[in-house]
Amino acid sequence: MRRCAARKTPRRAPAKAPTIDQELLDFAAVIAEHTLENNAHGWFHTPWRDGWNAIGLAYMSGTHDTFRWLSGVLERKEVEPALYWEAADRLIELQVVDTSAMERAALRCLQVLVANSSGGGHAYNAILIPPFSLLAPSEVAEHILEYRCRDSIGTTAVLQGDSNDRLRGAFRTAWTRGLYVAAYSLPQATVIGQMRVIK
Repeated sequence: MRRCAARKTPRRAPAKAPTIDQELLDFAAVIAEHTLENNAHGWFHTPWRDGWNAIGLAYMSGTHDTFRWLSGVLERKEVEPALYWEAADRLIELQVVDTSAMERAALRCLQVLVANSSGGGHAYNAILIPPFSLLAPSEVAEHILEYRCRDSIGTTAVLQGDSNDRLRGAFRTAWTRGLYVAAYSLPQATVIGQMRVIK
């Protein structure tokens, strides 16, 4: 009885390396030439889209012991005229007690939000640059990445295992390379459930 020879499976062709044309390389080179510095002036070059994110960043980067009132305001995210004057009263209190410049920045950002006077998102940057200039990038890098990601693509930078992770990765790649303007050109994330918040 004649045996059938085992059938060999055809070899797969090796995967081709993606081709990158010269125009794409030139484009990448131009983008790289416009990286911004890893400091407060770079981080706060692009205007904010949502003032709540600017307030949240200042709050998370400051000390919270004397600042619990703002955590409730951030949870509700309701713009009420009375908040402006309450923030003003708290700013006066903070002048008496030598406290965090970050707390004062968060309260000023809240006033700008309530007064609807952000100048297209630039006013928050003017408030945030001085206190963040006093800190080493390593102290605040993750907080800045998180709140800028929320502001740019509308979701947390923390990977969630969902369809937005690719977008989160693209934001992280652009942001950590100083391509802050490019990071803000990414599309909005698809809203899926509740986003996880960094601690």
